[in-house]
Amino acid sequence: MKDSKEELANIQELFNQGKYTEVQPLLKDYLSKHADSQLAYKLYGNVLAYNGYLNKARVVWRYALKKYPENTDILYNLALSGVVSGKKSKIYLKKLLDITPEDTDAISMLAQIAKDEGNYKLAIKYWKQCLEIQPDKVEIMNNIGVSYAILTNYGQACVWYKKAIEIDNNYALAHFNLATALYEIGELKESLDNAEKAMELDPTTHAPQALSLIRQIKKRLDIKINN
Repeated sequence: MKDSKEELANIQELFNQGKYTEVQPLLKDYLSKHADSQLAYKLYGNVLAYNGYLNKARVVWRYALKKYPENTDILYNLALSGVVSGKKSKIYLKKLLDITPEDTDAISMLAQIAKDEGNYKLAIKYWKQCLEIQPDKVEIMNNIGVSYAILTNYGQACVWYKKAIEIDNNYALAHFNLATALYEIGELKESLDNAEKAMELDPTTHAPQALSLIRQIKKRLDIKINN
């Protein structure tokens, strides 16, 4: 007969293989015999979520959290599932950050929630906090730039897009966003360079919008030259 550790290891292996339908009853049975397994609660919630029962997953995680209030995996799952389902998640993120204050995934999630709520200044604050911990995260720099652009502070948006490009010159999205911000402040030649670079790096994603922007830039450049 398998011992409990071996049994859970086998269940986890099936989980890792994506056999969620098969794993669900196994985990339910395991928890009926081993109600003190934090990992089993986490996995059972995950399986329920993957099988389309997100609300049931949240019930399992909330129950587990009452027993294990400092389990960061369960806190994170509750936070992420809350974002996905439109339910409360900030309370779980803040509890998580009380335990692991340098969890950039959690801080980024708070930033995204703030952005979704229209609080772009708070989102920027959270993303800058992430960069204090991970200073080379170009996606976060781009997110800061986007937030400044939404606030129509195109100068600051350009600063942050350029920071991202300095680290990763092949970051097509940052080139395109920089092109649009530069266009807004009248830096047309530099805008054109970045629009063309974005299209060169990732034509599938950026070609339609980049071509439209390039046409607008060339039209404005032609008017400036002829005048």
